Amino acid sequence: MSLTIEKTSTNTSLIRERRESTQHFERSLAFRFFHSLSVLFSRVSCNVKSLFYESEKGPAL
Repeated sequence: MSLTIEKTSTNTSLIRERRESTQHFERSLAFRFFHSLSVLFSRVSCNVKSLFYESEKGPAL
């Protein structure tokens, strides 16, 4: 009987560890996705600003 309880508690702790590592992976994946998205938008906005600045200044010679 105690062997069954021990085995069950081991299984639940393994399941809990697996679930926590999956959640951690999903969080880090989401963070990387949103971080790269924000970097992309900042680069695009910098390029657009420099385009407007060049058009106001005139053609770059």
